[in-house]
Amino acid sequence: MKFKSKILTSGDKIPASEKVSAVFLIALKDQQIVAIRNHRGWDIPAGHVEEKEKILEALRREAQEEASMTFTNPIPFVIVTSDSQDPKYKEKCMVGFAVKEFQLNDFVPAPDSKERKLMEIEEFLALYEQDKENMRSMIDKAKYILK
Repeated sequence: MKFKSKILTSGDKIPASEKVSAVFLIALKDQQIVAIRNHRGWDIPAGHVEEKEKILEALRREAQEEASMTFTNPIPFVIVTSDSQDPKYKEKCMVGFAVKEFQLNDFVPAPDSKERKLMEIEEFLALYEQDKENMRSMIDKAKYILK
């Protein structure tokens, strides 16, 4: 499956909740990122939007479940689409948010995350096992909009 990212500009709106299958969060502080370790390795907090759930509700739930964190002022900055032919995901997208104002609470391991770390961005990218260049690009865009 291939993914395509579209960086949002000031005039763009995020899609309606029913068009969004998943959300993810890039939480940055200085040159560090909030990372979680799951069954795929090191990643960022992310997950599916449940039926009748609003996008921000899903983002807050996933951040709490996977990273034991809360945040304020999330900025939507990227929409990711895939070429999936699965009817469950066809014509749906993922929305990525960036935050710099967050609170890391006592971490509680869960099925979707075994560990959480505030780590240097370069360390995270070295450990990230998926599309490193796409993730680097998204982190760079998140850093830019959070300035």
